[in-house]
Amino acid sequence: MQTPHPHVARLTRRALALAAALCSLLPAAGAQAQYFPADPIDGPSADIRALGNVALARDGNGGLVYIRREAGSNHIFASFFFGGQFNGPVRIDPGLSGDSSQPVVGAGDMGRTVIVFINGGVLYGVVNPGDGSPVTPPAAIAGNSGAPVLNPALGVSTHGVGYLAFIAPGTGKSEDVHAARLSSDSTTWSVLPGALDFNPLDDAGVGTGRPAITALADGTGLVAFGENGSIFARRIGRTAASTVISRVSLTDLEGHNGGAADQPSVSGQNDASYGYVAFRQLFDDGGTARARTIARRLIGSDFEPPQQLDGLTFPVGEGAARPVLAEDGKGRGLAASSRDSSFIPFGSVLANDAFSPGEQLGALNNGGTFPYATAAVGENDTGFIAWQEDPGGGNLTVKVRDEHKGQFNPEFQISRPE
Repeated sequence: MQTPHPHVARLTRRALALAAALCSLLPAAGAQAQYFPADPIDGPSADIRALGNVALARDGNGGLVYIRREAGSNHIFASFFFGGQFNGPVRIDPGLSGDSSQPVVGAGDMGRTVIVFINGGVLYGVVNPGDGSPVTPPAAIAGNSGAPVLNPALGVSTHGVGYLAFIAPGTGKSEDVHAARLSSDSTTWSVLPGALDFNPLDDAGVGTGRPAITALADGTGLVAFGENGSIFARRIGRTAASTVISRVSLTDLEGHNGGAADQPSVSGQNDASYGYVAFRQLFDDGGTARARTIARRLIGSDFEPPQQLDGLTFPVGEGAARPVLAEDGKGRGLAASSRDSSFIPFGSVLANDAFSPGEQLGALNNGGTFPYATAAVGENDTGFIAWQEDPGGGNLTVKVRDEHKGQFNPEFQISRPE
């Protein structure tokens, strides 16, 4: 069972409204974007337990997933976005008893939307084909009650190809990273043979090293995960993973010895030869371990030198955490990260194969309720970074700063005060 934060039941209606607002960005060239009102999708209700994620394809279709308690158990619900609006909630796990958890959604063009989740230690998937057909019943992908799976990560390409990474028990006591593929004309997942780990005897993909994955435009995928204090990345083909496993985290940064790395994020563009992997890593800073957020560009099977996302320099007063990458088909994008104790959001713009120095986006921390910023981009030189703030008085706010051609516009509150 996924245990909600004590504030989640109270805040989830705001989180769902945030999701709706984030997905309804209306770019205006050269000016701050306009937003639809943040209309609730479900609730208010104490039975709403947690928000999963939001995904939109390039054609503007997609959806969001969340957990709602029904008949004494946690179940997965989705609201699909088409026709310019979020539609009524649909339960995704009918017929499954007990608690469902860890829902993730991905979207391709023409309304094709994919959702995965866990129930009873088994990883299930459903597909909304987008052609008017009903959502498929939950289909088991991997796992059983004696060997439960964990930490699903999902990527769906614009053409509807899906890649899924997840954690399952492996050799001895270890947890291993595995992958599965969904072809663009299918509703059935194929689990790829073997584990993706660098060393199958070590735990991989657990805790804050959970995998991140993206589906690339040529029908392949790119996955990154934590293992034994390092971040590794691996390309995935249609039937098997690449034999090349790259260690992406660093031995040092500007002469400061590197320590443990985690929190991977990945992105890709139309040309599948290229991609990015971002991560958090500790570095020795005069005898104190400080966290930095780093990105490295993948070309073929080689990674270029590191690019810093956090706007920090040594010596570091406060570290950085939770990098989130967002990239469009032409290789333009954004990276969001947050300071690791104040949670102040920072953003960096990706253009011409390089990230700009990290720029502070907001002045207030958010009380740690939803402590990290997130990012999304469109296909027209626009994107935005969103975060939550706590201005006091018990009324949290959600803000964004949208970006156009390398410049961030002033912050804008998108949550409704009421």
